[in-house]
Amino acid sequence: MEIFEQGVKEVSKTGRLSFPVRRALWLALGPWEERDEMDKSPRTLTEPLRKRAKLALACAKKVAKVWAAYAPEDKGPQGLVKQGNAYLSGKLSADKLYQTWKASDYMNRTEEEQYSSAPMAAIAAERAAIVPYYDEFLLEPHYADAGDTDLDPYNWDAAWCSSLAWAGQDEEASPGAQKVAELKFWAWYLEQVAELLGIEDWKFPKKAIKAFEEKQELARPVPEEVSMETFVDFLDWGEYRNHYHVSHSGVNRYAKNLPTYEIKTMRQEKDAICPRCKAVSRQLKFYYGVNVLEAELPGTEISIRLLHTLPLFQCPNCPDSTFNPRREHVNEKAAFKRYLAGPGRLQAFWEELEQRSANVFQIGEGYISLNGAIEHHHEMKVPVGLQGIRWLDSEAKEVPLDMGRLGHSSYLTGLTEEKLEIDLNLFGPHVYFCDFTLDEFWEVYPNQVEVLEDRCVQLTMERHWVRCWLDEAGVLKRVVIQSRFHLEVDTKYPVTLTRFLMEEFHLSKEQAEEEIAAYCAKGHPHKEIGPLSGLTRVEAQRLRSALRSKGIKCRVMPVPVGEQADMQLR
Repeated sequence: MEIFEQGVKEVSKTGRLSFPVRRALWLALGPWEERDEMDKSPRTLTEPLRKRAKLALACAKKVAKVWAAYAPEDKGPQGLVKQGNAYLSGKLSADKLYQTWKASDYMNRTEEEQYSSAPMAAIAAERAAIVPYYDEFLLEPHYADAGDTDLDPYNWDAAWCSSLAWAGQDEEASPGAQKVAELKFWAWYLEQVAELLGIEDWKFPKKAIKAFEEKQELARPVPEEVSMETFVDFLDWGEYRNHYHVSHSGVNRYAKNLPTYEIKTMRQEKDAICPRCKAVSRQLKFYYGVNVLEAELPGTEISIRLLHTLPLFQCPNCPDSTFNPRREHVNEKAAFKRYLAGPGRLQAFWEELEQRSANVFQIGEGYISLNGAIEHHHEMKVPVGLQGIRWLDSEAKEVPLDMGRLGHSSYLTGLTEEKLEIDLNLFGPHVYFCDFTLDEFWEVYPNQVEVLEDRCVQLTMERHWVRCWLDEAGVLKRVVIQSRFHLEVDTKYPVTLTRFLMEEFHLSKEQAEEEIAAYCAKGHPHKEIGPLSGLTRVEAQRLRSALRSKGIKCRVMPVPVGEQADMQLR
């Protein structure tokens, strides 16, 4: 059979079986009963459905040992497989199977597990158990042209989930060894398919397995030097940026719930290859952060968290395709153990953490962060003894005020323009703008940067302006952050609001209506009315009074220092 031979060639070459081929093999087992997707009743137990169900349940059964080793107390996945088979043999009702499956929810229950593939074995059982009831739902016509990258994790089939669990069952195995393990799973899978297709005594060619093994890379050698740079490079997570002690100076009130050290890394590739059309794309969509490792140093109470910033690209030929630059597959948890193994390496890594830890100030679009403690900048309290950060408002002081969910009871008041200064001569060099240096931010987001008359560089962010002064050598020396306010407005009376915008900002009726329409379409607080955004504190308070005098409900965001949160629009 042509599609079967295609599958054999694909597994021999790549070590895995793509979704289009899996789907074609399912159809090769017999016709699929097409009907309304919203129909929740069980499908007819035809012979083709039975074959596909047996195949899915066999996958889940094969990887049951992976889950058993991971969570021996939880027999739920094994029970799901048994119930699926019981339904096929007529020993369990359709309603009982459906209710058990619906209550399992392993995808959500295991989503926080980032460093093990074992939960995929439980998810495989969950996906397999419903196949006798619904058949393979990926046989729905709208999946006919889908590729592997088109499938959401919530739509992955039992075979795919099982392959991930099988490949990752040895967490300390090298990437090459894990690829070989994955190939062996798909070799077994094709043997099961062959039996269901009536191809007698077929076995996956051993020579193909051996040839694939010989092509796999050996495990990366552990670098001799112990440093933050070699550690990050060994895990293939880009460039080491900095790290900090999360409870440094006592600024992070959540420190007891966090790792002791946070390590920041970044990738800044200028392009990436689209997984669909294989074209090289330079169309950057945005940068985002991920937590790639959280682990304890063996024999200590010290823990680390590796936080990574990386670009997400979009293909001009495939507008709905998003992707990251390719990187070597690394099991971070296993790599961390390998990196620390050997005489003196753990101690050396510990010393790196302690000696190179720095105060790190991060300025994001709507927040600031000092050593991991995230705040709106006007809510920040400068730790006693920390040099280089101060409020420029001479009248600023702290007064008791119940902050409820924020977990502290002091607040700054007396601020007029809410300006916070960072003097890098005293604070140190580790000031970043959305994880970038000033030069990097300027390159990535040029539309948010302008040079003012006094030659300072101003960054316009969602919730603040950031003014940056450079020395004669072009090195950043001083930063001032000022709150950038906007007004949230009740649009219940659009005519009144339109008239206000026309009178206050000299807009035409069409311009005012367009602003309001855009605001309503996107929804606040994520969208702002142009004339009512980018305001100083004084401007925002004046416009709030003017709007309310017209009977228009509104509030200033973020909440000005010294004011209680305004719940008028909630």
